[in-house]
Amino acid sequence: MKGNNLVVLRGHLGSDPEAKDLPSGKKVELNLATNSHWRDGEGHWKERTDWHRIDVLGPRAEWAQRALRRGDHVLVFGALRPRTWQQPDGTQRSIVVVRAWEVQCLTPRQPQARCSVARQMDVSR
Repeated sequence: MKGNNLVVLRGHLGSDPEAKDLPSGKKVELNLATNSHWRDGEGHWKERTDWHRIDVLGPRAEWAQRALRRGDHVLVFGALRPRTWQQPDGTQRSIVVVRAWEVQCLTPRQPQARCSVARQMDVSR
């Protein structure tokens, strides 16, 4: 059976989208914070924040750069993509990023605001 690579994340952006021009087109990087809540063994509430890097490519990248801002509540659908590189000092580094298929802005806006209008754009795969 073939494996599926599907990631669904909902959280808040920790910074404004960062655009980069690539030979193949535009890429926008998003820093997404997700929170977990649970009770420890003594009944005290605990919270943990995890940070995720989201890569948005093509027309979706253009939309993300225009429509999203730090603090926005977003829903991301995508796939995990491992990245490995070598530092100038020779050490190997790696990170797992999410390549977004779709990004939806969940932050309430006025009807004429950027997020509501952008939500109408086609951001499907």
